[in-house]
Amino acid sequence: MASSPVELANLALIQVGEQTINDLEQDADRARAINVLYSNSRDAVLAAHNWNEATKRDALAKLTDTPSWGFTGMFQLPPDYLRFVRIEDMRDQFQIEGDKILANLDTINLIYIFRLEDVTRMSPLLEQAIAARLAADIAVTIRGDEGQAERYYKLFVDKLNEARFVDALQGPVHTYGGTTFFDARFVGPTGFADSIFRPIASG
Repeated sequence: MASSPVELANLALIQVGEQTINDLEQDADRARAINVLYSNSRDAVLAAHNWNEATKRDALAKLTDTPSWGFTGMFQLPPDYLRFVRIEDMRDQFQIEGDKILANLDTINLIYIFRLEDVTRMSPLLEQAIAARLAADIAVTIRGDEGQAERYYKLFVDKLNEARFVDALQGPVHTYGGTTFFDARFVGPTGFADSIFRPIASG
């Protein structure tokens, strides 16, 4: 298992046939590319699944500010928030807008995917999925080879699916009820993950 972001980045560099680095601040094109892409690639993979190691819960207190209409309460999402999983009672109506949750509640008990930065807390399969995503991203940035990047993205999807499958075996499958409101809000957005498979445009 990787013990640092540098070790995880080196897994990606090895995949694309590049030399490894000693530091993300190293004076080399490959290190500069990794430094730019690492956080984005990692967060995209974390947001693609309800990873057990990247799941957190928090009790949100209502802010003094209130929505101009539609809801009576406004709640600040946690600073490490990446993606919504559920609130305690999914029968309560709510809306996520920007970095806030709007709801007719006094408190919200939230479960969410957080920005897991500690590599030592990642499972080996999650590490492999992140490394594969990063390899695909740097293949475009360093080599400018979109054909090669496409091959790496296919590998990434395979690694991601394998990691998702094994991770899902680590805990119970949750069902949250089949209300019309729930179906309308949350069945459609499952296509979110499609967007993370596209190459990141290089500046």
